[in-house]
Amino acid sequence: MKRLCCCVPYLLGLFVLLFLQACSEPPEKEKPVKLVKAIQAGDYGLQSQRAFPGRAEAAQEATLSFRVSGQLETRPVNAGDKVAEGTVLATLDSADFKNALNAARGELAKAQAAVEDTDADYTRVLNVQREDPGAISQKSVDRAKAARSVARASTDSARSAVKLAQDRLGYTVLKAPFDGEVVAAYVEANETLVAKQPVVRVLNQKSIEFKIDVPESLIGYARQVTSADVRFDIQPDIDIPATIKEVGREAKQGTRTYPVTLLLQATDKFEILPGMAGKAFIQAELPEKAVETGIEIPATAFFSEGDKSQSFVWVVVENKLQKRQVEVGLPSDYGVRVQSGLQPGELIVVAGVNSLSEGQSVRVIDAVEKRETP
Repeated sequence: MKRLCCCVPYLLGLFVLLFLQACSEPPEKEKPVKLVKAIQAGDYGLQSQRAFPGRAEAAQEATLSFRVSGQLETRPVNAGDKVAEGTVLATLDSADFKNALNAARGELAKAQAAVEDTDADYTRVLNVQREDPGAISQKSVDRAKAARSVARASTDSARSAVKLAQDRLGYTVLKAPFDGEVVAAYVEANETLVAKQPVVRVLNQKSIEFKIDVPESLIGYARQVTSADVRFDIQPDIDIPATIKEVGREAKQGTRTYPVTLLLQATDKFEILPGMAGKAFIQAELPEKAVETGIEIPATAFFSEGDKSQSFVWVVVENKLQKRQVEVGLPSDYGVRVQSGLQPGELIVVAGVNSLSEGQSVRVIDAVEKRETP
């Protein structure tokens, strides 16, 4: 009994400790960081400058082929060779074509001889008729005249055959139509080719164009363009001056955009090759009524609370959300224009905005830098 009494104080202390722990509030769990999609707002101010994606192309380019069939005899050039206008790029075996030309020339000689004979016959019967009208009939005169006409027609036909044979012989030699570079060779010597089969491809890389597509809502301002620069993806820090060379007059059926060709100025900063992708930055002096102001952001970035006339967006500041009231302007091709309430460069959440709360910790995913207007 004495031992039991000694344990009582310890048991009471243990019960009190457990009771106090049960009554205390549990520690607050830290809320997990929310992943959000956001973009970086850009300052679009005056929409007199726009960027259009495009691709470089050679101003002169040609895939060359023979106009006649035959066996490839020589191809003295290879991909990468520089060629001048008139340089021989390939030749066909010309033996058959030379023989055809010689045969045509022989037929022409025969036709010319026939013309001489029929001319002499016609002259003779005319003289006989003139000296002695009863010695020869008019029918004989007419027959001699017709024979002369047939002989002359045969000569014209033979002369055309010679010209055709000469042309076909000339077609066995393939020459560069302009100064440029061979970028591809498709056949090898001794291959049998058919007419119009590709042989080599030549580009004039000294003159490079940049092709872009402009929306129909903007194509009318082509005359107001004051400057243009092209920035290629491989050299994003170098601007290449350009001028408008050609504006398409018919929109593409699928996109309702017009093709515009820019001519790039020569540069020694890097080699521009056909096929390189980039963006053309167009500066224009737009009429006052055509100027668009504000910052474009997607419509999915806006949300409202009680008062539906007020619009808000979530701005990410130091990985925390701040609710920001904004003044909404007119819709645009990209989304909606914000007239006030945002500053260029701020991160705006663009998805799931109705499930977020003020001060919530977030981590931005798929952040996009300042959007360039397409």
